Amino acid sequence: MESTGCVVSGSYALLALHPGAFKPEDLDLYVPSNGFDTLVGYLQQNGYTLDASPTDYQYLSPSILNVRRLVHRDTHTAIDVVSIQGHDPLKAVVEFHSTLLMNAITSSGGICLYASLTLRRLGIINYGLSTTAPGGIIVFDKYRLHGFTLEESMHRLDNYTIPSGHRCRVDPSCPSTVRTVYDSGSLFIALDGFDEHLPSHRPTLVWKLANDSCCPGETDGFTIGPNCVVCESY
Repeated sequence: MESTGCVVSGSYALLALHPGAFKPEDLDLYVPSNGFDTLVGYLQQNGYTLDASPTDYQYLSPSILNVRRLVHRDTHTAIDVVSIQGHDPLKAVVEFHSTLLMNAITSSGGICLYASLTLRRLGIINYGLSTTAPGGIIVFDKYRLHGFTLEESMHRLDNYTIPSGHRCRVDPSCPSTVRTVYDSGSLFIALDGFDEHLPSHRPTLVWKLANDSCCPGETDGFTIGPNCVVCESY
């Protein structure tokens, strides 16, 4: 994972925070484009073969370049390897259909980008392409059936979190708040033998959710894209 820069995300990363909550269908590996071929080759050397089944329709984030599904010849377990623009796979993670899935497992630990919500089984729907994709509503219902709550705005979640209401553009969980991986809204859980803090050498990612219209007041000048706006990634 460290040599290619890949991370585990999707349902497996959520399952790490809520063990036993559901049974994931496949493993999603997100990798920078320059490590894509290396990772696919490594899996092929370890019993996985390329599967021709179409998967691209499931991955509509603007940062995604390519998707390859591999299936193990003996266990039949499936892995989707997803190639990402740039050097930080988390750029695609913040474009997921909801904050519930904005988590990742790296070579040094786990990252939960909306910890105060996700640890309570709560999530905000990230408006855009992924919410109107084929099966989008089914995806939301799948997680709701497993005991997770997904809402379109932070105000609808206030009763679960802060009865007096959250502070728009200040609370890290608010869709209108500009976020970074290093701010107070992110949780990093280090693996044994690694520093307890998120490694400072990883790329800096700054973003805001697409669904920021749920909070009243003046805009902050960012143009909202179809999934989220990545303000900076360097």
